[in-house]
Amino acid sequence: MKEKKIKKENVSNIKIEGVKAFTVGQVARMLGITTLTTRNFLREQRLIGQKVGRSWVITLPNLQNFISGAWAGRSKKKKK
Repeated sequence: MKEKKIKKENVSNIKIEGVKAFTVGQVARMLGITTLTTRNFLREQRLIGQKVGRSWVITLPNLQNFISGAWAGRSKKKKK
């Protein structure tokens, strides 16, 4: 019997103390970056998240703070 594949974006409806939260993969897709970069931001504490078991979760307020702060000041590299 074939296993049915479940789309990950449909699996995660995370709430922490009533606050919407996102997985590393969801945040990476929203920001257009890799999951590795997202984890580096978490490790460097540029993006604030909480460990739940072995996984990171990022609450909506923390994601909004990151977007309006560190992410807003980001500039794209110019091609030579």
